[in-house]
Parts: sequence; structure tokens; C-alpha cells
Amino acid sequence: MKISGHCYESSPLDKAVYLVLKRFRNQNNEDPTGVYFNKVLSILHQRLRSTFDLKLPHCWYRWGDEVVRRCLPHDVNWDHDYLRTTVSWDGLELHVEIEDHLELINEEIEKIIDTFPMSNIDRIVSEVYSYAPFDFQRSFRNIRGSLGFTNEIDICFENIHLDNIKKQKSIAESDFKSVDYNIPILHSSFRLWSESFDFLVNESKVDYETLININESFWFHFCYYLRLKQNENVPIDVIDHWKNLLPYDVKNRNNEIIHEVKKIIITGFEPSEEVSAIIKKRDDEINELISINDDLYDGEDTIDELKDRKYSYHSKIR
Repeated sequence: MKISGHCYESSPLDKAVYLVLKRFRNQNNEDPTGVYFNKVLSILHQRLRSTFDLKLPHCWYRWGDEVVRRCLPHDVNWDHDYLRTTVSWDGLELHVEIEDHLELINEEIEKIIDTFPMSNIDRIVSEVYSYAPFDFQRSFRNIRGSLGFTNEIDICFENIHLDNIKKQKSIAESDFKSVDYNIPILHSSFRLWSESFDFLVNESKVDYETLININESFWFHFCYYLRLKQNENVPIDVIDHWKNLLPYDVKNRNNEIIHEVKKIIITGFEPSEEVSAIIKKRDDEINELISINDDLYDGEDTIDELKDRKYSYHSKIR
């Protein structure tokens, strides 16, 4: 196998990424989505594991096994729009000499792309989740699916069936409890999620928007820890960056869940003592911020809106 073009020193991973993107474009006359590209590389890494170490920098995160983008070749372009991300090779063509491991890589890439067409994205995602490290990841994916999530950004409400939602939630709750994560704030978010979820799905008219907001906030919270615990070949500076963000990220997601839970308390939700204590702690934090603000500005400027604030991703206010 030989791909003509400009030559520069590149790793087997660089060449594998290049071959995936070129193979897909030549075969489909389009570029793959970010979800599909991630899953092809994940399966490739998994299949080669026993014979050749591709050294793929990856972690388990919100949509399954994901490559760490900043660790891929700079020639890989991620084009984002509202609905999807597409991935392409925008740099020089690589010169790939015939070598045993590259022949093996190319053969596996061809098999994966032929076996898992992008038109059936759920199939390749399911294949990747089959070797996810925790059962909870698979069961929570099923919850998201029962709530109408596709493997992209869209939500299809036509696919929602309440009995299935309840069933998948029960399975996911059992799977979560089967592992001792030993993370107190994660346990708090789990209690908030679980109790509010049960209340919402048993209402005469289900508020799916609130249910999905709570569900996604808890999942994102969980995944901040997941990527730190389940990653491979990720540089230490990236790991350190994730660790530095962790206190802000998890606090914000926890506050988002509390915000949604407080809305349904008005409609009749009666939280347990544990969940009530979590909410009270958050209320005390908000009241303290308001008090500090009043002391600083003599009451002329207030931040009463903090009472209802949904924290943004990188908010530093606590």
C-alpha cells in the first residue's frame, strides 16, 4: 500500500487517522460526523489492542469512547455547526510506505467502515458501548434513548414510551448502586436525579423538558469523573486541565439539577430529608452571596436573580 503525496515524519496514529478520513471520503463522497469518526477509531484501537498499540489518546465521556481532539494531528479539521460536527483531513497528504502494521491498520479500517455504515449510526455506537467499562454507561444510554435522544444532537419525541422510560431508569439505578464510586457530590447528584426522575415520570402529564434537563445534567456530572477514571494515552497536561476544571464543572451541573428540582417542588414534589438538605445547602450559599453583594454595594445593586440562576458551564460564582 502506498499513498502518494508530501512526506513528513508521522506516527502510526497520524497515518491511521489519515486513512480513516480518506477512506471514508473516497467511499462516501462526504466527510464523517464526529460521532462516527470517534467510534471508528475506538473500534480500530480495540481490535488492534492485542497485536499493535495504536496509542490512541481517548477517554470515555458523554457519547461513549471519544478521542482527545487536541492530541490528534493538527491537519484534522473539526467543523462544528448547530446540528452536527464533521471531521476532515485538511493538510498535506501522507506518504505511507508498505509496513506490516500499516497493512493491518488499513485492512481493519476497511472492515470497520464497510461493516458499520454511517447511515446506521446506532449500530456502531452500540458496538462501542458493548465494551464500556461500566454497566451503568450502557443502561444510562438506554435511558437517553428512551427519552428520544439519537446519537447526534436531535431529540425525537415520537419515540418516547413512558413504560420503557421507567424500566430503563430502574435498571440504570441498580447498575449505579452496584459500584462504589466513593464520590460524595456524585452521590448527592444521583439522589437528586433519582427522586425527581421518579416524580416526573409518575405525573399525569409528564414534563419531558424538565426530565431531560435533569437527566442530562446528571449524566454530564457523571462523565466529568468518568473521563478521569477511564482514559488511555492522554498527556498529563490534559489530565491536569480536566482536574483543574472538575470542581467548577461538577458544582455547576449539581446546581443545574437543584435548579430544576426546585421548580418541580412548586408542582408537588416532596423530596426526602437527604435531598431537602442538599437543596437547603444550596439556598444557604445563594443567600450568603446576596448578603455579600448587599454589603459591597450598600443594597443598590442586587443579584436576586441568583435565586433562579442556572449556572453556565464555566461560571466561577459559587
